[in-house]
Parts: sequence; structure tokens; C-alpha cells
Amino acid sequence: MRRSRYLTPLASVALALAAGPAVAGEGGFSYVMGLGGQSFRYEEKTASLPVNSVGRSSGPLLVTGAVYELPGGHLFSLDNETTFYPGRGSETWRSRSDLFNGATLSNRELQRNAFSLRQSLTQLGGHWRVTPTVFASGGVALRALSFKRYSFVIGPDAAVSTPAGTTVEESVSEVLGTVGVALESGPLRGQAVHYGVRVALGVPLWRRVENTSQPQASFQGTGGWDLAVEGRYSRAVWHHMHLGAWGKWAISQRGVQTQGATLELPASRLHSLAVGLELLWKH
Repeated sequence: MRRSRYLTPLASVALALAAGPAVAGEGGFSYVMGLGGQSFRYEEKTASLPVNSVGRSSGPLLVTGAVYELPGGHLFSLDNETTFYPGRGSETWRSRSDLFNGATLSNRELQRNAFSLRQSLTQLGGHWRVTPTVFASGGVALRALSFKRYSFVIGPDAAVSTPAGTTVEESVSEVLGTVGVALESGPLRGQAVHYGVRVALGVPLWRRVENTSQPQASFQGTGGWDLAVEGRYSRAVWHHMHLGAWGKWAISQRGVQTQGATLELPASRLHSLAVGLELLWKH
């Protein structure tokens, strides 16, 4: 029986794993972030109370990964982005109404607090070659988020009563399925310039959210979506090594969840922007 010359991304990955490193050709490369940073804007909107919050945080970022060439010119990528040290940011909680819990507010600010966010994101993707430089992509992403809130300051109307010494930590773990499109200029070795662009849309397949203020509760809803756009551009500094810039913009939105009559996980939206310098090489 004659074999088809076309392979799906998953079939290509399976062949590569079975065949071992010998399948790699001149395509693909490895990379590491030399100097980078990431900023976050995190928003929550409660349904049970008229409250919105906006938190901002930033910190240095570590990025590592590689792109491997598979049979038929397809690619497999493995990436990891990790917050090296979460910076101290701030978060403000505001009422959407002048009336809150039966009282009239003179100022809609309910409270503010220090805020930090740590993220770890690992992505595995198959990239099926559509044209010499354009690929259709699909894969999975594993994300862990940790939010820390502390140093609370109550608003001028004292409409809430969170003690100043309170520390609240929330952890999120999730697995997402992703699809998208990628542009790769070609092999790195021997080329003066390399560039690439990826656009990916993701949806949660599995999710767990826990908060130290309600340690008995675990939220498991998977409603929401992700969108990410990233790009890189580099120039050769040696025949098999490049130095360049990398950037990524992403948004992640999740829906509200409730448990019983009193517990609510608010709807949320996370914006992130990351930039940095990176070193790329091909052995």
C-alpha cells in the first residue's frame, strides 16, 4: 500500500517520538530569554455584589523552548514561560453603584491592597506545514497562576471590613486545548535573519481554582477562552546562533462560578504583555 505523503500534526509527532532525534533536519532551533519582563492587568466582576476590581503587577520573565523539525517538514514546539519574581503591584475594588449593602457611598472605592501575580505556562504544539512558511497549529497548554493579596486599606466609607494584616492567596491550575496559525521564515542555521509569528486561540479543558479564604471550596468550571499573539525577530551573531527580540500579547477570560448561595468565583479577565531579548541557536 502506498503511504500518503501528508501527515497530521499528531501523526507527525508520534513518528518523531518513535524515530528519535535522527528525524531532525536543518529546521528548528532552541532558545532562551536573556532579559525580559511581563506586565499583567487582572480584572474581576462579581455577580452577587456590584463590585469590580482591577489589579496590576509586573516582574522579570524566564522563557525557554525549542522547535523541532518532523518528517514532511512539519514542526513540533515546546515552550515554557515563568515569572521569575512577582513584583509588588496594587489592586483597587470599586462599587458599581452608589448604594452598597444598603448604605449610600460618598466614594465608590471599597478597598485597595497590594497585589502580586505569578504565572507558569508550558505549551506543546504541532505545526502542520500549509505553505513553505505558513503552518496550521494545534496543541495543549498547561498553566498555573498564583494571586497574592495583602496590606489591605479600607475605603473612606468603611463599607467593607477586611483586616489590614490579612493575606489571601488564590491558585489556578488549568489545561487548555489550542488551535492557531504560525509563520516561520525557515531554518536558523546559516541564515542572516530569522522571524516568526504565532496566533493561538485556546479553551479550558480542565480547571481547578482554590482560595485560602475558603479552603474547603474548589471551583472546576471550564467556561472561557484565551487569545495570544507572539512574534520574534533575530539576526545572526555566529553561523548557528542568533540574537533577537521576542514579544507576546495575551488575554484570558473566564466566566463566573457559584457554589451554594454564598460562594462565588467572579468573572475575570487577565491581560498580559511580555517583551525581551533572546538567544537562539541550532546545533
